Amino acid sequence: MKKLTLCLSGVALAFGIFLASSASATVLCATATDPCTSKYGLGTEVKAALASGAKWTLKAGFATVECGGASLVEKVTNAGGSGASVTASVNTRSATSCGSCTVTTLKNGTTHYEAIAGSHDLTITDSGSEITVSCGGVECVYGTPSAVHVGVYTAADLKFDVEESEPKVSGGFLCASPASLTTTYTVTSPNPLYGAGS
Repeated sequence: MKKLTLCLSGVALAFGIFLASSASATVLCATATDPCTSKYGLGTEVKAALASGAKWTLKAGFATVECGGASLVEKVTNAGGSGASVTASVNTRSATSCGSCTVTTLKNGTTHYEAIAGSHDLTITDSGSEITVSCGGVECVYGTPSAVHVGVYTAADLKFDVEESEPKVSGGFLCASPASLTTTYTVTSPNPLYGAGS
């Protein structure tokens, strides 16, 4: 059975983010204001599901895996503010309805959000997450122990567009190096959700 262990360094969300030491002020906001007048605080759950008409697609060289379902559930562990990005611990990360393949999450990881100046959108970095994609026959491991840019969240339509590249950690010549993951999520909660500088 093919096994591909992929680190989604996606939201994650998902989304260039910097680590907290170099991040600019960012908060998640219920209002389209900057500075924010209604901040989402610690413990806020951010939930996202595969956008209508979208696919979760992994190109791994020997195979292209397409899944018709995907979801993310995160909990804010650092609400951001002056000199800090927003950090969320991922509680659920899944991809389902993948034809003859299966996707299993090994590590959920952490998502970092940073406001994009002049807008209410966010860039997203994900770190420490791993999944295994099993299709039968070949084993490939992909991982990113450090933070990697995942994509961009667009507040106007609640969309998180993921386009990420994952280096190969181990595996034979059939394993792409790197693998490519693309998908689009719709944030279902909280709604509305805006990025703000503080």
